[in-house]
Amino acid sequence: MEQRPVNAFGRPQTSSADLGAIADFVHPVQFEDIWSHSRARTSEQRLALAVLERAILDLQKYRYARRRRQQRIYRETYEWVTMDDYTWPFSFLNVCTLLNLSPEGLRRGLLSDAAYYFEKAA
Repeated sequence: MEQRPVNAFGRPQTSSADLGAIADFVHPVQFEDIWSHSRARTSEQRLALAVLERAILDLQKYRYARRRRQQRIYRETYEWVTMDDYTWPFSFLNVCTLLNLSPEGLRRGLLSDAAYYFEKAA
């Protein structure tokens, strides 16, 4: 198992490079289309992509948070990803649909080891 650098609290450090892990849960064609900016996107698609990027970073950055505010951000992001809701325009399911991504595959990848921590912290 690869050892990751740890922060001052002994927790694994995360970086924006970790976003590359999303490639494992998105079809290569979708990944290339999203990240290479190979086609023009609407402003709604750019906003949806920004929302998804923020969620990915929040799940990674605050997974082991000790401060209440950071734990709340993690919990809310986790709940956003797990919610099966089409009523809100920028719900996880609508964001995936707008970006032509598989919600189930992306959700499975984003929460693969987060579910254990979330249930343990609850």
